[in-house]
Amino acid sequence: HESRNHVQIDLADTQLLQKVSAGIVRKGDEQSLYDTIIDAAMVIMQSRCASMQIFDPESRHLKLLNSRGFDDVAVAHWKSVSIDSTGISGRALLIRERVIVPDVLECDYLIGTADLKLYHRLGMRAIQSTPLYSRTGELLGMISTHWTAPHQPSERAQRLLDVLGRQAADLIERRRVDDALRHADR
Repeated sequence: HESRNHVQIDLADTQLLQKVSAGIVRKGDEQSLYDTIIDAAMVIMQSRCASMQIFDPESRHLKLLNSRGFDDVAVAHWKSVSIDSTGISGRALLIRERVIVPDVLECDYLIGTADLKLYHRLGMRAIQSTPLYSRTGELLGMISTHWTAPHQPSERAQRLLDVLGRQAADLIERRRVDDALRHADR
C-alpha cells in the first residue's frame, strides 16, 4: 500500500511539473502561469502559503509577482524586499542560496524584527526561500513557501522545487527578453 501511495504521489508531482512546462512552452497567459507555479510550489512543498518574486537589478529589490494564502497586510509588506530585509527572502537574497527556517521562533536573526511579528500574526512557523537563477547564473527572483507548524522540507520536496524553480526562472527570463525586444522596437 505504501509503495503504491508513493508511486501515485510521484505521478501527481510529475504531472504537475509537466503542466507548468507545457504552459511555458505554449506561451500562455503570464499571470496564469505564475498562478500555476505558485499552486505547484504549495502542492510540492505541502505548504499553506507561497510567493514568487522577481529581482529588479536596478533597485536590487525583490518585487512580488504573485502569492497565495496571505492577507493584504502581508502582501503589502513583501511587495518589495531589499537585500537588507530581516525576513527569510531578504536573507536568501543576501547569501544567494536557499534558506530554510524550520521554526521562526528559534531563528536568531529574526528575533525582534518586524518580519517575525508579521510571521507570528500570520501564524507562520516555518519558511523556505529559494533563489531563481538564469541558465547563465544571473539572479532572477525568489520562490518561497510557508507552513503554520514547524517543518523541515524533505530532500525530495526540495529537488522537485528546484525543478519548478528552473521552470519559473525560464519564464522570468523569457519575460525579460520579451520586454527588452518591445523596448528595442520603440
